[in-house]
Amino acid sequence: MAVTYLIVGESGSGKSTSLGQIKEFGHKGVNPEETAIINVMDKPLPFKGSRTSYGKRISEGGNYASVSGGKDIVSALAHINYERPDIKNVVIDDFQYIMAEEFMAKALKKGYDKFNEIGKHAYDVITSGKNMREDINFICIAHSDYDDKAGTYKLKTIGKMLDDKVNLAGLFTVVLYTMVEFDSKDKDSKYYFVTNKYADNAGNEIPAKSPIGMFKDKLISNDLGKVIDKANEYYD
Repeated sequence: MAVTYLIVGESGSGKSTSLGQIKEFGHKGVNPEETAIINVMDKPLPFKGSRTSYGKRISEGGNYASVSGGKDIVSALAHINYERPDIKNVVIDDFQYIMAEEFMAKALKKGYDKFNEIGKHAYDVITSGKNMREDINFICIAHSDYDDKAGTYKLKTIGKMLDDKVNLAGLFTVVLYTMVEFDSKDKDSKYYFVTNKYADNAGNEIPAKSPIGMFKDKLISNDLGKVIDKANEYYD
């Protein structure tokens, strides 16, 4: 069984950037030779050299695919699991758009069955990733949403009906939220992952989680390579 990670945050908060090997920021990132990225919306990755690092299709023996349908993603995961022993990290970016794309395709379809279908396909993607080889890190990157009534952040889906049916975040072992703080001294923004339940400056709950003792600090650098190293140390 794979170790599962969910990275949640707003646009521009450092989610996809956490994948990059960015020397000027001291980012280890993930090794492209061991990583497969399923880019749902086929957006350019936000770090230098990404087209070279992730330029060949998984179906051709490479490490990149642009797939949006839940069933197609499940098939891609099965191919990686059984045919690609060289792949150790599998990334889905951005998970929320798996649901959004299917919702828009079914927007004119009446009734509520479509929400059941969307929820089932999203659930199937996560469980397929969870059931991959034990030497794989299964990572989903997704947008956050804010519940102003509850005063808490959550994984963005396509509505309350889906949220009521299944808690998708509950299917992951590690759930990290991004946080950006402005450093007035350096006149620069600092990008972090929140590793456990935390309250921001406005008192809003950030429902991050990780196994006890995996991370010493509640705020760590948004470097997915270092996160995976910590998890490997924890479980070995």
